[in-house]
Amino acid sequence: MKQRVVIGLCGFVWVLLAQVGWSEDASFSFDIDADGEAGALTDGLLLLRHLFGFSGSSLTDGAVASNATRSSAADIEAYLSGYSSNVDIDRDESNGALTDGLLFLRYLFGFRGETLVNGAIGNDAVRSSSGQIESYLDDWTPTVDANDQSWGLTRTNAVSQGLNEDGVVDVLAHIFGDAATQAAMLVRNGYVVGERYADGYDAGDLGTSWSVAKSLYAAAVGIAIDEGWITSLDQRASDFLSEWKGTDKENIPIRVLLEMRAGLPGEGTDLFSQADQSAFALNQDLVHQPGATFLYSNATSQLLEPILRRATGEDAHSYLTKKILTPIGIDRSDVGLWFDPTGINPMTYCCIDMRPEDFARFGLLFARGGRWAGTRILSSDFVSQSLTAQSDYYGLHWWILNANYFGGYTPPVQVKAAHGLNGQHVYVWSQEDIVLVVLTIYQPPTEGDYVLSLSNWPRTCEARNTCNSSTGEEVESYSEWQLIRLLATLVSE
Repeated sequence: MKQRVVIGLCGFVWVLLAQVGWSEDASFSFDIDADGEAGALTDGLLLLRHLFGFSGSSLTDGAVASNATRSSAADIEAYLSGYSSNVDIDRDESNGALTDGLLFLRYLFGFRGETLVNGAIGNDAVRSSSGQIESYLDDWTPTVDANDQSWGLTRTNAVSQGLNEDGVVDVLAHIFGDAATQAAMLVRNGYVVGERYADGYDAGDLGTSWSVAKSLYAAAVGIAIDEGWITSLDQRASDFLSEWKGTDKENIPIRVLLEMRAGLPGEGTDLFSQADQSAFALNQDLVHQPGATFLYSNATSQLLEPILRRATGEDAHSYLTKKILTPIGIDRSDVGLWFDPTGINPMTYCCIDMRPEDFARFGLLFARGGRWAGTRILSSDFVSQSLTAQSDYYGLHWWILNANYFGGYTPPVQVKAAHGLNGQHVYVWSQEDIVLVVLTIYQPPTEGDYVLSLSNWPRTCEARNTCNSSTGEEVESYSEWQLIRLLATLVSE
């Protein structure tokens, strides 16, 4: 409604600015009136009026903040005219009120995803996806981190971050009631406020992900969408999986793969023992109508391997490293990325070895909506959809710990999780900027051999006492319901 009012005030006059030196200037900011922040009814209105051809007092009346340091119509006109290339938000080499102006105003009003870009992209735009637009505007729009946020995962005490110190001790003690636990790390506002390790282990030791990896490779798909390699979540997977053309799988959208509703088989496929796991996943027959039924499926997640490779031209490990791990401060030399027995296909349903802190970095990326230290890594729309139940308790390769997940019991707080076999977890409580990592006792392969084989695989079953050769009872994990209750008490007054 606000958009219609603003557009009505401005009228409908089209202006194209001179295309001089059409390259972005690093000194530009969308804080047009230079008051330290970008506001919809100040900077958004100024840009829209400028692009509609307003000048003089009709440009600035009621649209300049009281503390603005750039306030005269002449200064604002000169500023926007001088940075016409930066104002070209959709990069179609023109400045349009109903494209660039509308995109900026929608962005400031909080529109994301398709609602950000619908009907507002120029015909010749180079920057056209919602992810590309959001990332661009993030880069040029001033923001202030809330809650004294940090990104370095430095150690501090819980009280300094507004948490109950005894409560942190209780959370860690509850987790270590599971005797198979190697590491637990609690992060708030980007600071490590609690950590505990099994005897003989410390913060530098690698844990393994098992299916936590699904969430990382799904995020890589999100970036491929942001970058335009994949059109949208609703693009057909068969556009990249040519083997599905002409089959009953041809019309399955990528979204449905990430929701685990593709109709492909779940447990019992024996994917883990296959040599070429991508080929095996591609050849699976449907067991349900696509889109109809949630069925957790490793084969479905392994399809992200050929999709990423064929969409981006890079293998999934390289793309993940370049687009996510490195930008959020994870040293590739401290990471083990597993391949299937061919030694060629990255495993995208499983198996990333990292330090607890590095898993926490990934959780923090999602807790903060896809931004890292002022840089947009992943669109907020993709993060939001990932952390929203698309079925009873599953988002886009993330578990939603809601009442459905807990069998009808409503949890006290809203926590989302990436889960892996034998007790690997990354818990994200976005509203409180809290991330919790839990890893099971593990020894990574010697000499960096990350090619899967019958004798070389992520052996967490020994600590859990669930290997084929194990005798006696399985080591039980902690109560996840009780964990969520303990987390809730950390911030209660």
